[in-house]
Amino acid sequence: MTVLEKARELAEAIKNDPILQNYAAARAAYEACPVLQTKMTEYNAQRSILSQEFSKEVDEQSPELLQLVRNRMDQLAREIAAMEEYKNFSACQLQVTDLMKKVNDEIQRVVFGIEPTEACTHDCSSCHANCSSRS
Repeated sequence: MTVLEKARELAEAIKNDPILQNYAAARAAYEACPVLQTKMTEYNAQRSILSQEFSKEVDEQSPELLQLVRNRMDQLAREIAAMEEYKNFSACQLQVTDLMKKVNDEIQRVVFGIEPTEACTHDCSSCHANCSSRS
């Protein structure tokens, strides 16, 4: 079996991992929530307005508009962050990121002999149970 065939096998295993299955379900719920999508669309529109205003010379910018847009963005951000679909999707994204980091760390360890300690604080109380620096 070639390296690329093994990589495909690994990719299939990752795709079928419960973490990825949960992520897919959370993403579907996130994308299917009309209230959340409306808030996200408005947030992005407000961000675009803010960007357009900031692209102007400082003396041409409207401080009132900037404040109004910032206030609305803050309100939308709080509302979005409080929604279960968003919280669940964000949590699942973090789990996927952690899984992919572990996979990459293992590949680096085996292929190059690099132990994944670059983020080591040398305070084992801050590490997770599988930290490679723990004895």
